[in-house]
Amino acid sequence: MAIIYNELITIFPMNIRYDVTKASGVDKKDGNISLYVTGGLPPYVISLNGNVNNGNEIVNLSAGDYDVRVTDNTNEGVAVTISVGYETLPTYCSRFIISRNASGTSDCNEMCTGNTTNFLVYARGDSFKLGDRLYKIPNGYTSCLSGTINWSNDPSWDRIKYNNNCYGMDDYGLITGVTTCGEVKIGAQYWNPENLKVTKFRDGSDIQYIANFSDFLSYKGIPAYTSYDFGESWQTRGYLYNYAAITSSKNLAPVGYRIPTKTDYDTLFGQVSSGGVLKSTSTWDSPNVGAENKFNYNAAASGFFSRGSFQQIGKKGNYWTSTDSTLNNNTNYVVSFSYDSTIVSYGTNFISDYDDFYPVRLIKE
Repeated sequence: MAIIYNELITIFPMNIRYDVTKASGVDKKDGNISLYVTGGLPPYVISLNGNVNNGNEIVNLSAGDYDVRVTDNTNEGVAVTISVGYETLPTYCSRFIISRNASGTSDCNEMCTGNTTNFLVYARGDSFKLGDRLYKIPNGYTSCLSGTINWSNDPSWDRIKYNNNCYGMDDYGLITGVTTCGEVKIGAQYWNPENLKVTKFRDGSDIQYIANFSDFLSYKGIPAYTSYDFGESWQTRGYLYNYAAITSSKNLAPVGYRIPTKTDYDTLFGQVSSGGVLKSTSTWDSPNVGAENKFNYNAAASGFFSRGSFQQIGKKGNYWTSTDSTLNNNTNYVVSFSYDSTIVSYGTNFISDYDDFYPVRLIKE
């Protein structure tokens, strides 16, 4: 004899939760709504503005208000109005010094070797990323907010390089792809291929920026950084840092990297035929003796700040080490590349009323 049990099913009230992804612009249709429905008796039927939607993800939405209704298997329903906003573009433009292949080809592998020439472009805000637009500003224009500039008459702009990334672009300056150029392997060492550009310590705390000559005296002995002549050379040559910054316990290097020791540089130079093979083929004044950039190391002629003045941009590339000098307290060894020689030498930071500021090249831990 079969025994039949009557099951009591408790149906809880229906409830809708949701997440919204904004559209990327006022005229873009890339916003979406993700629905999370509980209660009632599944399956659910979801409608948007009276039209049935397939699934809990509602995609390809422009900015606006949407009436969403969910009906369960008993024809009970709940409705909600959901607003989809849009990301507002920055109302200001920033200048960026980007690189193109010197040969004019659109090859990321070649782009990453450093055989490039520099150009000036603009973007909205203080950075750019995948999906953003770069602008070339023609004569007579004063802002990138004037509108999209057509790049299609110059196909060699298909690839550009900035901050050790190779970017792909369409005919209208829209960034469509990004590839990281990668680290430099020389022997058993892995080096970063560009000079350091950080403005914060590893713990996220700010480093003092030196914006004028009086700041050099005001912040003497305090961890600080600057850009040569307070200009934009940092974009291609990196920032200049003082002794207090490179020796700070807060750690100037991001996770996974460190400031190299003198021994690290000794090892590096022991694995190459000369310092010239490490020098970039750009950033240096003529004659740039022996420059090959054979390993994509990109040693740059960043210049430095010493004894109260900026010096030697285009002619010298002096890099901090983390090794204390035996010559004086509060001094470290500094590696020096030169535009007129393949020989690399060592010196130290100078002790005066002013801190010395040099670039930093990191090695992988």
